Amino acid sequence: STGEPIARFGPQLLRVELPDLRLTCPQWAVLVTSLLVLGTAASMLTTTDTTWWESQFSELGTFRDFSGHTFNLTMIVVGFLFLGFSLQVRRDMHAVQDLRGVKRSGKLSIFLACSGAHLAAVGFFPVNVDQFMHERAADGIIFSFLAVLITVVIRRRHYTVRMMKFTYALGGTLVTSTVVYLFHGMNLAAFELLAFGLIFTWLGVFAVYIRRVLAQRE
Repeated sequence: STGEPIARFGPQLLRVELPDLRLTCPQWAVLVTSLLVLGTAASMLTTTDTTWWESQFSELGTFRDFSGHTFNLTMIVVGFLFLGFSLQVRRDMHAVQDLRGVKRSGKLSIFLACSGAHLAAVGFFPVNVDQFMHERAADGIIFSFLAVLITVVIRRRHYTVRMMKFTYALGGTLVTSTVVYLFHGMNLAAFELLAFGLIFTWLGVFAVYIRRVLAQRE
């Protein structure tokens, strides 16, 4: 009967191992960066407002057309993907901390998740719909990332000298550019471009750093 082969081979079918689809930290970094760049570029290329760059990137999300929807959706999707990235960072950081015999800490991944939540909020609250929430969300991205850098500095003895030099240089550049912007040395669009470039550059380097540390320990 047909039921007999199913009963016989059913357990073997259930034991088939599925491939591990979990992304590594560098793969997460490439994914979120690529989606952010591609989504923003698509919005820039299709917008009907040719003067948006004189104000800020958020102007791209103020129109109810393909460009505006693309920009806002990109912020939301990348923001949620940041949560997945932060979870993988947490796993890898705990693995590194266990290998080194130091106390586990999840603060860095929490601040990364906060950055993602604020990025998603930028898309949920376009600047022309709720300016207050939009600006708080945008500020939250910067402050959350600064908290990430501060966390690394506090636990600097757990990182290599090269990684710390890079963190100090990038953090100093971010703070300096913020001061220049606040004193009207650049417009908001230029500051956003520089700030996001610095943030995602550091995330990419940090992701590769964690992976290399784990590879050397294995």
